[in-house]
Amino acid sequence: MTPAPPVGFGRLVLDTLDRTPDLTALRQGDLTLTYAQAYEHVISVAARLSELGLRPGETLLQIRGNDWWQWVLAAACAVAGVRSCSIPPSLPAGELSRRVTEVAPSLVVTDGPWVVPGARVVSLADVLQPTTALAPYEADAHRIVRLALTSGTGGTPKGVDLSGAAMAAVAEACADAIPWPARPTVVCAEAVSGGFGNMVLPTLMHGGTVVLPGPDDTLPGVLDAYPGAVLLAMPPTLRALLADPEPPAAPPTLVVYSGDVLTHDEIDRVHRWAGPVLCGVYGQVEVPKTIAISLPEDHLLPHRAGALGRPFPGTDWRIVDLDGNDVLAGQPGELWVRSATVMSGYAFPDTVRSPFAGDWLRTGDICHVVDGYAIHDGRIEDVLAHRPAVICPGPLEQRLHTASVALLPGHADGAVVAVTTSAADTDSIRGPLAASGLTLERLVEVDDIPRTWMGRIDRRHLRSLI
Repeated sequence: MTPAPPVGFGRLVLDTLDRTPDLTALRQGDLTLTYAQAYEHVISVAARLSELGLRPGETLLQIRGNDWWQWVLAAACAVAGVRSCSIPPSLPAGELSRRVTEVAPSLVVTDGPWVVPGARVVSLADVLQPTTALAPYEADAHRIVRLALTSGTGGTPKGVDLSGAAMAAVAEACADAIPWPARPTVVCAEAVSGGFGNMVLPTLMHGGTVVLPGPDDTLPGVLDAYPGAVLLAMPPTLRALLADPEPPAAPPTLVVYSGDVLTHDEIDRVHRWAGPVLCGVYGQVEVPKTIAISLPEDHLLPHRAGALGRPFPGTDWRIVDLDGNDVLAGQPGELWVRSATVMSGYAFPDTVRSPFAGDWLRTGDICHVVDGYAIHDGRIEDVLAHRPAVICPGPLEQRLHTASVALLPGHADGAVVAVTTSAADTDSIRGPLAASGLTLERLVEVDDIPRTWMGRIDRRHLRSLI
């Protein structure tokens, strides 16, 4: 039997919005859209984009703040068969300009004073103008409909091409695997143009409502306004919520987080506040949110609480050494994945080698698997030794029992550069390294160990300091 052709993201959006027209789909401040209204906006914007001259295969870039029109425009792009891309206007001017140049959009939607060579620049109000044009519909599910940008903290910043089929597969996988309550109210505490925008359609597939906090809202206030809601949050947002002197009186029924694992102490604090509500999803820009999942019951078991989780349904994975050979169970190696949710490839830069090995995507993440659950050890570019076993700096840094030392690979395999913020006893570092078969190449003192906004050591920045 010939398999059914894949469903594209645009088709899945329209079918979902058409199913329950009278329910409320999206809320933010005074903006409330029913499913029927959201459907009409998506169709109208798709037609308007064509009227503005955007053609299938071209790119629409949004340089705008966080609101529901970000998602509506992205959904309309999928319907019209064009690529959507978003860049936050809060980026430093130089970084923003660099990204705009790399994206090379044909149409830019912004309310700021931007002039982009080679692109038509319009406001959101221009895009939302009524139109009598017919909405185009791109039936090819394999057409690229999303250009997502990596941050570059793990290496070279890249543009990731995602097809309509991959985006639809992400929505279906998240709708099926995450334990959503019936018709959930979902509070998205993050930018809808980022990774958690992938959770909008799964919410709607369950007949739910997605709430974005307005510019004057506090997260505790929004959660109190929607008792029993589902919360979508990155770990820094969740940590800030736990530190709030007045946390929400009505805790969420489910907290879906992504971007990093939580510590045992943080998990315990969430459990004391809200009970077993944590659901971790792990992915990359190249495989949005759908590599591994850690369910609420997993967070009750200490040996699983720090894991990324087990494979998402429909995702296969392997752990291989740096020659591409499968490692023994429990040994660290690079995580390779295979899934319908994997990207089509990199749009830029041209200098990046293909991340594919056959039909496997090389993630660049070093992990080991215990009882079917992946535990993250580090990134491939930070590996201290390759043979006979892969050794990452993170576990070694934890054994040093200090936050003032970071380890980087030296010039030879197994040689280590130790970076510290204060004068250190080299023997206290040399000993733990030697126990792992490593040698101390040199010791470098810096003013501060840089960290990413997620709280991890920013090794890319650190390398530039030494």
